[in-house]
Amino acid sequence: MKRTIIVLSILSILGTVGFSASFSAWVGMTGQGKFALNPFIYLPTSFDSVSADLVIGYGFTDNIDILANLSSISLSGNGFNWSGAWIMPRYDFGKSDLLPYNIVALQVGYIGSILASLQYHTLIKPVDILGIELNLIGTFITSTPELLISIIIAPVLNIVGPLSIYFEFDPSFGLSTGFGYTIIGGIDINLGNIGEISIGYNITSSTLVGWYFITF
Repeated sequence: MKRTIIVLSILSILGTVGFSASFSAWVGMTGQGKFALNPFIYLPTSFDSVSADLVIGYGFTDNIDILANLSSISLSGNGFNWSGAWIMPRYDFGKSDLLPYNIVALQVGYIGSILASLQYHTLIKPVDILGIELNLIGTFITSTPELLISIIIAPVLNIVGPLSIYFEFDPSFGLSTGFGYTIIGGIDINLGNIGEISIGYNITSSTLVGWYFITF
């Protein structure tokens, strides 16, 4: 697998819309002619509900791919709920000595309301065992309407072999909602050809978060 550094982020918009806003399990491009399967699970520590994003991807070339969340779903005592879907084409401008990729992305979809998000993703890698994921995200949401600017900063440290730990801080500012932030810490395990798995804890929402990623 091409992937080297993995992080996870959950960002709440307007206090009600939750979705994966960072590169999350999507570090680097999918790869020419490859499909990606990437389900996400969100479990509050109250254990009274569970949510999921069903994400897939396809690489047209080594520097052009598209990701799609087929469905955001949740199950609770109130029953089953569908909250949306989105697509996100991406283009990688290439790497430098310090940055393994420079990716721009356009996310369009419906996650509780219609949204359009212009994003830039990069990874600062000063040494082999440390990566700092930096994502700049501008999102327009029709429900208010709202313009949300967010930054995702996520140092990831390789501990031994396939095991890494990460700590993520995601500040954001909305024109009508003001300043907010998300803090997540967790572990990532790279299983090579059989995929990659991450388990984290969203401190700000008291939610366990996890995903599995594989390309084929």
